[in-house]
Amino acid sequence: LSPASIVIFIGGKVPGKGMVDLPRGSYLNQAILRVGGVEFLNGPIELIRFSSDGTIEKRVFNYSPTAAKDSYKNPLLISGDMIRVKNSPLGIAKDLVGEVLPVALSFDALYRLIN
Repeated sequence: LSPASIVIFIGGKVPGKGMVDLPRGSYLNQAILRVGGVEFLNGPIELIRFSSDGTIEKRVFNYSPTAAKDSYKNPLLISGDMIRVKNSPLGIAKDLVGEVLPVALSFDALYRLIN
């Protein structure tokens, strides 16, 4: 009736993604620390909670590692909660440059080699 642990799902800009077992009574910030914290240039946090009555609660807020326990930005977690650390606009731009730049440099090197 009262399990010792809960299972949540976490993804996005965190080093450890996937299903995470936490002690019952854990808060959002504890879950984020458990998977290695947030990565550089992270954006807002998205918490999705499915209630037993079929409703879905969605919260989107900026990460606050010092948020008080049981506050809007650091809620008590329940089994099945989903947390996603979104990417910031600057992080998206960095990722895009990281994907495009090597390809552009490869084409430039190939062009120089041919000429």
